[in-house]
Amino acid sequence: MKGFRKQPKPTNATLNDQAKTLEAEVRKNAALVNILQTTLQQCIQQMSNNSKEIEAMSKLLTSKELKDDEVAEDGDRLVIDFAGRLVDEDGNESNYNGISGMGFMVEIGSKTTVEGFEDYFVGKKVGHTGRTPRFTFPKEYGNKDLAGREIFFDVEILKAMRPLKGTHAVKLIKQYEQEEFDKQKALLEETKKAEEQQEDAKVLEMNTNESVSSNEQQQTT
Repeated sequence: MKGFRKQPKPTNATLNDQAKTLEAEVRKNAALVNILQTTLQQCIQQMSNNSKEIEAMSKLLTSKELKDDEVAEDGDRLVIDFAGRLVDEDGNESNYNGISGMGFMVEIGSKTTVEGFEDYFVGKKVGHTGRTPRFTFPKEYGNKDLAGREIFFDVEILKAMRPLKGTHAVKLIKQYEQEEFDKQKALLEETKKAEEQQEDAKVLEMNTNESVSSNEQQQTT
């Protein structure tokens, strides 16, 4: 074809330079993908943590703290320290990892702990320290080491709260939930942005790898 000038075949030196440049880009993009993956995982974990905090804070915001002379009753929420000790068939006591805690919240009447544990706190005041009666884990309890075993607890009541009722409590819940909703929305947007950047980086890395492979094939011809 008139006026068409055939392009010269690139030299090995040129191809080597291009290959080195592209390989550097691959490493750079791989590092970027790793950073974005870490950012994405952190965002997801933060969202999970926030959901738990919302539930806990909603309870705190809709409760009034009991005075030292007020006794706990059904429905109250207590913050306690506790340490459990198992009892064997011969009456010997032993410690067991995983049945102690500090700053643990328990709601009287919620039936979320071993049967009888929550009832122990009815009539007790803030600052109370004592030892519970012995309780027995159900035989079908999920932890085989505890199923059917007797246990008692040394406890201390650090704080006691009573749920608020009426429009004031509803207003506090709605206000707090709106603030947390805004935070969750911002996290979702950040997560979406990180996902898009991660996909773009992966595509660029794939294209770069293909270019490097193409140049290597040209060098061998």
